[in-house]
Amino acid sequence: MIKTSLPPINWNSGILFLVFSALNLFGRYFDYLLLADLSKPLIIPSLFLFYYMNSERRDRNIFIALVFSLIGDILLIFNGNTYFIIGLLSYLIGQVFYIIFFFPKSKGLTMKYRLLLCVPFLFSYSFLVYLLHNDLGDLLVPILIYGFILFAMGLTTVWWGFKELFLKYTRYVVWGAVLFLLSDALLATAMFIGGDKSIDMLVMLTYIFAQGFIIFGIVKNERYELEKKNSIKN
Repeated sequence: MIKTSLPPINWNSGILFLVFSALNLFGRYFDYLLLADLSKPLIIPSLFLFYYMNSERRDRNIFIALVFSLIGDILLIFNGNTYFIIGLLSYLIGQVFYIIFFFPKSKGLTMKYRLLLCVPFLFSYSFLVYLLHNDLGDLLVPILIYGFILFAMGLTTVWWGFKELFLKYTRYVVWGAVLFLLSDALLATAMFIGGDKSIDMLVMLTYIFAQGFIIFGIVKNERYELEKKNSIKN
């Protein structure tokens, strides 16, 4: 049995994350747009704080990914293609840093399994492009690039999870990545094909769970590895 040598998880910032997320969803559902707009930029900082308070390694790639996610969140509050493009670029940079963090963790996974696991992602990406390409107009190329990076991020988490046989803590990260894909697919569908308030709610709900699962999974997996390492030493 592995002995716990690390302090328990500090949930104060996690509670803040849940509170700000609930306020944002409440504001969206009941059309309190000011509440939704004011609470949105507070969601990622509370998650940033949760990672800072509970991670022993405090990987800078995660901090950078969260900072650019925050920038994207703020920019998408405003209307207009310029805000959307810059916001998309911010999210893209955040995804790149998630990839930088996740990719080395899949080291040791054979090329055979890497290629096999690519198939559902390539199929999903191709289907989404086919569904939306006539409605994207001048945004076609930026959306294609962002979509490719986003699916690459999801793929690197699945490679990591598959290598670890989807142990319970890596599962959270994989779920988070899948929810990220779902959130952005819903957002693209709503923006370029059309959608109602329920779609807007689903976009934000899946995004919140995506970021939360990814950070929580990283923290729990890291703590598990450190506790296991300490128990072997003892």
